[in-house]
Amino acid sequence: MKKISTRHYYGTEQRILWIYNQAISDDFPSLFVGYWDVYETWYDHGERVEGGLSSFLLDATLPPAEQYWTRERFGNYLYGSLLSVYFSWESLQAVKSARNIRDVKSNLAFIRQISGVVMNLFTALDALSCCIYIAENRIPAGCGQAQGEQKHLRSLSIKSVKEKINEVGAYGPLDSLVDRSEFKYLSDYRNLLAHRLFLQFQEDSQGLLHLPEDLGQLDSITQRKDQYLASDVGTYLEAALGIIVVDFEALLRELGARYRKRI
Repeated sequence: MKKISTRHYYGTEQRILWIYNQAISDDFPSLFVGYWDVYETWYDHGERVEGGLSSFLLDATLPPAEQYWTRERFGNYLYGSLLSVYFSWESLQAVKSARNIRDVKSNLAFIRQISGVVMNLFTALDALSCCIYIAENRIPAGCGQAQGEQKHLRSLSIKSVKEKINEVGAYGPLDSLVDRSEFKYLSDYRNLLAHRLFLQFQEDSQGLLHLPEDLGQLDSITQRKDQYLASDVGTYLEAALGIIVVDFEALLRELGARYRKRI
């Protein structure tokens, strides 16, 4: 069993360790290094605050029970991002193994698995945007958790966070990420999934299913145009995830470095 080299609690947390010992950590080793780096910074920050060596993300104007809420929420969002990345990857494995889906039950399971890849991937990215926003100290003093969640964190997305933090030269991978064709396609796909779950696919001679090239086909099960991506669903999603993870890894590296400087 692989171990996480750390003196901090997360290195023995069962769910994190279990995920780390799945094949996802071999598929994306740099992604996990990025997560551990940010986790280490977060824990070190807590120790520095307890030792009176840092006041970053400490809001003394709030009641004692809420003075540290932003740092605590950072840890929750980081944990949620890690779990969501795993759930996305896990759903992808089911999509990749699907073949010749003919009965209704298998077909509906396939749709659910595709939705799991896309929705969990964007949940992971949006959770990371909340971490970035908190680490850049953009929640004003005197803002309690309920207000902060409602007015600041709830509306954040990986597409909007750079504009929200307005930090020149920071988080360049956000620009390359949102400009990638794979990100744009899956972002539109997610929006359609959230509002109208009508999916249709074209099956090739090998029993592989293909996504629509024209996303307009996703909003009505009655549309029958034959414009589809050349790759089957599993191959396309696997390639898209691998491309998006490159920027994900870079964002984690920069987040860890900028956070550490602040503490």
